[in-house]
Formats: sequence, structure tokens, C-alpha cells
Amino acid sequence: MHDFTVGNPLGVNFKFKSGTSLEVPLGYDFGNGFSVSLSAGWDHAADHLLTGESGGERQTASTQGSFTFVPLLANAAYSVKIVGKLSWYVEGGIGAAHETASFKSFDIPAYKSITFGKLGAQTAVFDGISNTDWAFAFQASTGLSYELCRYASVNLGYRYLFLNEQVSVNGSSSSSLRGQTAEIGVRWRF
Repeated sequence: MHDFTVGNPLGVNFKFKSGTSLEVPLGYDFGNGFSVSLSAGWDHAADHLLTGESGGERQTASTQGSFTFVPLLANAAYSVKIVGKLSWYVEGGIGAAHETASFKSFDIPAYKSITFGKLGAQTAVFDGISNTDWAFAFQASTGLSYELCRYASVNLGYRYLFLNEQVSVNGSSSSSLRGQTAEIGVRWRF
């Protein structure tokens, strides 16, 4: 998941560890390179650091929290053979994602807030943390597919996920949440 910053009066930056992702599509292949599918997924990233900045002063706090997304998307894809059993594909999807945000603790104890002492004891209050919500989502992916047999292929690709969801701190909000995934998958035809 991309790090993001929420502004005024404190610039609070959320930093994430690498996460995990799973996507399960079910679709129809037209046999001419085009295919459509419906997919459900699960994306999870742990937040591990908050950095607050104001007036040239900066303070960092460790956190125990996470963001989890369950995207439900309608997708369309196009695939073209490169050579032999190797193909290149591109795919796009649109739909909604169920988002769960939870922050369990800060190294400076507080609930839904953190005080940055060196910043003149300013407090960043986190609205919408430890909640769930639905948001508009879209994804784009591309990669290579290798046909193992008539019924199965293995894919290696890249996926970008965008959620129109905001995190608010002291009344100021981030514009969106975004994630990137390097993925490997198996496609089965029946």
C-alpha cells in the first residue's frame, strides 16, 4: 500500500509494511483474446509508523494498525500471443471495495489520537480509524501468461488498485488510498 500524508495543521504521514493480497475471478473467455470476469479480493497492509511534522519539527510514533480491503469488481481483459505459449495481457476493473481500518495502539498511548510533544503539544485526532466503509474502486493490471496445457496457464503480473476513500486527521483528509501488487496466479479453463 502506498504511504500517504494527511495535512493541516499537522502533516501526518502513514507508512506501511509490504502487505498480502488475494484475488479470485470467475469469468468467460470469448476465444479471441477478450475475456470478462467478476472478481472478489482481499488486500491487507499493516501500518507501522506515523510521522508528524509542523513548523520544522518532526516526531515519529510506532503503531499497531492495518488497512484491509475487499474489492468486488467487474473486469475486462485482452490477451495477445507473443511467442509460442507465452502471452501478454492487460486488464481493467471497476466496482466497490469494503475497507476496514484499525489502529490498536500507539507507542504514545492514546485512543484515536497522538500528541507530538516537540510540536508544541499539538494533537492529531484520527477520524474514521477503527471503522469500516464502502468506497468506489478500480484496478488495472498487466503481465505475462504461460499456457501449461489446454486448460491451465500461469500468470506473472502487476496490479494497481485505487480506492476513493479518505482518512481524516484534524478535519484534513487524504485524497485516496492506493496499492500496488506484484502477483503470480493460475488460470483454469473449463
